[in-house]
Amino acid sequence: MATLTNSCITAMVSYYYNLTTISLLASPHISDAAIKALVQGKRITKVKIEGNQHISDASFKMISKNCPNLNHIYVSDCPRITDNSLKSLATLKHVTVLNISDCISITDGGIRYFMDSPSASKLRELNLSNCIYITDLSLLKIAQRCHSLTHLRLRYCECLTDSGIEWLGNLPVLNTIDLTGTNVQEQGLGSLSNNTRITEFTVAECSGVTDIGLQITDLSIQYLAGVCHYIYFLDISGCVNLTDSIFKFLKKGCKRLRVLKMLYCTNITQEAVKAVTNVQHLEYNDENPPLWFGYDNKGNELVTKKEDEET
Repeated sequence: MATLTNSCITAMVSYYYNLTTISLLASPHISDAAIKALVQGKRITKVKIEGNQHISDASFKMISKNCPNLNHIYVSDCPRITDNSLKSLATLKHVTVLNISDCISITDGGIRYFMDSPSASKLRELNLSNCIYITDLSLLKIAQRCHSLTHLRLRYCECLTDSGIEWLGNLPVLNTIDLTGTNVQEQGLGSLSNNTRITEFTVAECSGVTDIGLQITDLSIQYLAGVCHYIYFLDISGCVNLTDSIFKFLKKGCKRLRVLKMLYCTNITQEAVKAVTNVQHLEYNDENPPLWFGYDNKGNELVTKKEDEET
């Protein structure tokens, strides 16, 4: 509700005595005052806020104080949320879902606060997508504390390296991992050999143009297929260095594979794709990657007009 305001919330909140869920998606005019009114004296267990530039750390200080049974936290694309919010939430004991995607002010310090909380060992789902300042230090804390974690999303966390990914192999029940747009390479994928429970794996857009070339190669898929035998969903879209050879590895190692996405895989041929028979749903094209991927069909980094003028 794009026109929803604080006054609307305060006018009706007194009528809802048994309120347990707050969901304010795409309500950009709501601020801390509305959150204060909603949580006072209520038994809130789930909070969902998305796309808001007014909600600040003050809201989560009030939430943590008034909602001791909170177990589901979804706060996405709220740029005023900082490490202080996670510090406040660290007092909670029952959080099982934490999504702070696109909260670009979050750093390793905030993750450390939450990982030292009573909830860390109970956390089942964690989404840190586009938290651009997160580094391997956060992954170390996650690996040490989140032994109940089943779903982990790290999309576009570009500061992560293979060293951090290696620690994730020690998470005992992790079955879904999304590394889209990260800098994972063969070493990182190989380290996941300690975790054979993975069923959903996404490495789309892992172009990572560096001085040693593209990260995701046929060898990467060979490592993955060799250890992750339970995968049923695999997304390798935008990995332009992959070739037809991957199908041999996937057929041999991923016998439970049912969904395969291969968009913008320019070196995989239509003939090889037509021969794939062991998946139920397949998405494929060999088109050039979109401009916003930042690289061409050869894996060369695109130079913007401004950069070209500077050179």
